[in-house]
Amino acid sequence: MTAAILIPARMESKRLPGKPLVQVGGKPLVQWAWEAASAVSDYSAVVTDSREVEAWCRDFGARSCFVPDDLPTGSDRCAAAYHHGRLDAPEDWETIINLQCDEPDITSEDLEWLIADHRNRLDNVTTFAYEPVDSDEFFDRNNVKVVLNQERDALYFSREPLPGAMIHVGVYAYRPTYLLGRYALKPPGRLEQIECLEQLRVLELGNSGGMYRSDQIRVLNLGCPVRSINTPADVERFNAAVTV
Repeated sequence: MTAAILIPARMESKRLPGKPLVQVGGKPLVQWAWEAASAVSDYSAVVTDSREVEAWCRDFGARSCFVPDDLPTGSDRCAAAYHHGRLDAPEDWETIINLQCDEPDITSEDLEWLIADHRNRLDNVTTFAYEPVDSDEFFDRNNVKVVLNQERDALYFSREPLPGAMIHVGVYAYRPTYLLGRYALKPPGRLEQIECLEQLRVLELGNSGGMYRSDQIRVLNLGCPVRSINTPADVERFNAAVTV
């Protein structure tokens, strides 16, 4: 088994309450993520703090595990699900994917690429981004921006516009030893708390040594925009585009 894909599904989103079960394109957001994940990985699971989401998983036939809502990020919830033995899964994964359920445009082909790239390199963390298509997208605080160095590693992430930035997409590939043995053992750092961005913890932690590049986040360019669902307005735009 190469990769496990875990889908954090937290109901108490401040910008879009009940987000995992919000209907876009005729089905709930969590279903978009589950279908993309299960087409790629032998092991996928929804990690949730909601009995309502658990009930949906049972009805839909999706694997799920319950993690109480006392953790700061989706990546921490993925790690907690593993640490507390709630996943009923083997322990020989090469990669753990954190697939946030607000990215309905992420396809199984995207996930296959992410897994393959992560397996063949020495990065502890890999993620996605794309070039902004207009100024509205660039200046929207709901869109996270990332600037890269010449090696296509992330220099910084922010909700504010950054010179030369790309738009970040909330999907992460982790090496299990890094997610479980380093990231999840550390509290959110100062920058992570200021920006409310979990990926900044990796950059703040710096290099822990070893064979992997633990102080870097590799960024893959998707090559085209993807629609993240963060607000009621995003839901309206997505549904309007689907019905055209």
